[in-house]
Parts: sequence; structure tokens; C-alpha cells
Amino acid sequence: MLVFLRTLLFLLFPLSFVQCSEFSPVSIDLASLPSVTSIDLSSPACPPGDYFDSYVSIKWTVIGATTGMNGTATGMNGTIAIESTPADIVVPSVNSEGELSFSYNRDAVDTDPPPTEAGVIIKVLPEAIKEIYVSMGEVASVSGLTSLTELEVSTFAAVMVNLPSEAALLDVEVSSNGKATIITNGTNVAANVETFSTLKVKGNVFSGFVGTNSKLIVEGSVEAVEASTLGKVITLSCDGVDGSYGGSCEVDENVKVDIIQEDTKTLKGDSSVCLKSSSQRKFWINLFVSIASVTAMCFFVFDSI
Repeated sequence: MLVFLRTLLFLLFPLSFVQCSEFSPVSIDLASLPSVTSIDLSSPACPPGDYFDSYVSIKWTVIGATTGMNGTATGMNGTIAIESTPADIVVPSVNSEGELSFSYNRDAVDTDPPPTEAGVIIKVLPEAIKEIYVSMGEVASVSGLTSLTELEVSTFAAVMVNLPSEAALLDVEVSSNGKATIITNGTNVAANVETFSTLKVKGNVFSGFVGTNSKLIVEGSVEAVEASTLGKVITLSCDGVDGSYGGSCEVDENVKVDIIQEDTKTLKGDSSVCLKSSSQRKFWINLFVSIASVTAMCFFVFDSI
């Protein structure tokens, strides 16, 4: 219970952004890891021996590219390159299913004074990554991925995605106070936005659901979207939106969705909570999502009486 309460306190802190350019390649041999097909950007796991702690928060940048940071071929069988500041602040790992995740490096975070800002840049082949998962208050920017088909943003996380024209379809799920901005170049987007979350799309949404005090803001066309339980769609035309149980749609002929300055920065400050393993982190995330969903539904019921 103490872990859960401390996690909740962290999640309520506002996000902040800082900028710096001193990135260096991680020292781990990336070529020894399996190929990557998905990325988990929930808070990094604790260093070995720790079950719970708080360290500097990281800004994550994922870029589709055919060359590494120095213009040469990428490492890890030619599919990935990773740089960070401070140097080696995280240790990457890849499981048997090809999911890339991270843990904090004790030598980099337990310094005197401790780091106050951090960033990780991940370069992957444009066609390599199919899924990205971001949660627990993390902030990420994603660009240049042609094969990205699934994006999940939850638990106070914030993500900006800039898709190339080769990307055909993206299924986006934003929940539990998550925020996401998607800039498309012809990509069709399926949207599921729930529990006090916001999804902004520059492009077309061909299907979706918006509920529980959430918003879907679209600069483009909207088709087959249901707004329910105080969910709201803001777009150029409401012809493709069905409202129920307090869901609504608002026509805004001047609606604009753009990349803001914070989205392009590569460092982040404040603090981030770590748990021992990815399975534990996902357990607490799922528990928090369940509690938040039930609480939100109670608010809706009482407000409707």
C-alpha cells in the first residue's frame, strides 16, 4: 500500500521539460541483444537490489533512421542505436518477444549531486517497430516509424507521434489521464480514449470510442466514432460521431493540431518512480487504471442522479 500511495503522489506532480545536447552511446553491447519489434517506455525498472525508489525522470525520443548517431550503421544487428545523457543512465534489455525496456543504472543515478535532467534517444530502423507502450508519467516523442501499428498511452504519460507517409494504419489507445498528439501524413487512425485522457490527431480518424470525461480533437475527418459517458469529440464535422450517455461532439471550423515546442525537446527533469520489474510496474499500472476507471464511473453516476 505504501508503494502504491507513493506512486500516486508521483503521478500527480506536473511534468517539466529541459534541453541539452550532450548525448553519448550506451556502453552495453547492443549487438548481443535480440532484434526489437516493440518498446516499453513505462518508468525504468529499479537498479538490481532495489524494489522501490525515485530517480530523475527521462525524456524518451524514438526515431526511425537507417544510420546511427554518428552517421554509421546502427548496432544490434543493424536495427538499433541508443544514446543517453547522463551517460549510461539506463540499461536496455530485450525479452524473448522482442520488447525493448530499460532499468536505471545505479552508477549513473546514485551520484553526488544526483542528475537533475535526463534523456534517451533510441534510433531504430523505420520498419522495425510495431508497438510502443508509454505509461507512469513518462514523456516521449516518436517520429519516422513506417510500421508502427499500435500505440498505448496511460497513467499520466504524454506522447507526440509524427508519422511518415508510408505508415498506413495506427491503432491508438489513451487512458487514465494520458495525453497523445498524432501528426499523420495520410495514416488512418483508430482511436480509443478513456478516463480523463486527451488525444489530438492531425489527420483522419476512421473509427473509435471516447468516454469517461475524455477528449478526441481532430483536424481532419471523423468516421464511426462513439462518444459516451461525458466523452467529447471536437472536429470539423460531427457527421461521423454518435453520442450517448452524455457524450457529445462540437464543430470547430478552426480546430488546429500542431507540434508544440515541448514535443521537440530531448531532456526532462523532476522525478520518476521505479519498481523492481516490468511485471510489477504493469501490475501497479493496471491496478491504478482499474481504480481510476471505477472512481470516474462513480463520479459520473452521482453527477447524473
